[in-house]
Amino acid sequence: MKQFISLLGVALLTSGVTFAQCNKDTFVQYQAEAEASRKRAASVGGEWWMEKLPNPMKNADEAAKAGKYEQACELVQMVKDWGELGYAQALREKNAGPRF
Repeated sequence: MKQFISLLGVALLTSGVTFAQCNKDTFVQYQAEAEASRKRAASVGGEWWMEKLPNPMKNADEAAKAGKYEQACELVQMVKDWGELGYAQALREKNAGPRF
């Protein structure tokens, strides 16, 4: 089951589903979508992946301030994707435990 989840995660992350063109105007919207996805995952305890990252939202802000909007959007896309995956995984594993 863990292998399936890992493969599903890799497939979703590499599926090419990304935000449309990223610029100064659209970055704020994309950032809000990513933050909502992260909060949704956190609401069910599916934010395990945030411990592994150095703070992608802060890095995205810094990239946007430097005018590197494509890099900033890649970071917020990652947060959005991982938030969705974390939420789904937490729901699937909600009642997991030993079966005696």
